[in-house]
Amino acid sequence: MKSLYLAIIALFFGTGFGFLLAVSSNAQLEGHDHNDPAAHGAGTGHLAHDTAEGAMTDHDHSAMRDVTTEGTGTPDLSLELHHDGGNSYNLQVRYQNFALTPEAVNGPHVPGTGHAHIYVDGVKLTRLYSDWFLLSNLTPGAEVKVTLNANSHEQLMHNGKMVEAVITVPAPQN
Repeated sequence: MKSLYLAIIALFFGTGFGFLLAVSSNAQLEGHDHNDPAAHGAGTGHLAHDTAEGAMTDHDHSAMRDVTTEGTGTPDLSLELHHDGGNSYNLQVRYQNFALTPEAVNGPHVPGTGHAHIYVDGVKLTRLYSDWFLLSNLTPGAEVKVTLNANSHEQLMHNGKMVEAVITVPAPQN
């Protein structure tokens, strides 16, 4: 019985020591909200864990890239929601002067290429590498926004305006 008590005490102190060691080395102990600037510091990069290969890379979700003078045509996009039953909608994205390049994610910026980000009511859901995405559990009046982003993750701007599109989830039709 004495051995069991000693094992429990050792486990308790060992876990505590491991936690203190992790905290002192600035290890990330749990996930964080990519949309929360406080989780990233003042515009600094952070280690991202959502890359295509699962590798850790440094990028900043708040960075912007002005593509006004790149000469590849103005990138743009438009959105449509197609009801899929219940609270689900198929989001259709149409891109103009922009090519999706999932194979180049985390690489250098190449004019006219990159990926998109989907947000619902200001919360980032995912990266988008295609024209269609199923959104579930949407409520009428929710705001769906899609942004265009460079391979290097900066959000694209043109003439000082974000390259993005927004659509509001309609009330279900009977």
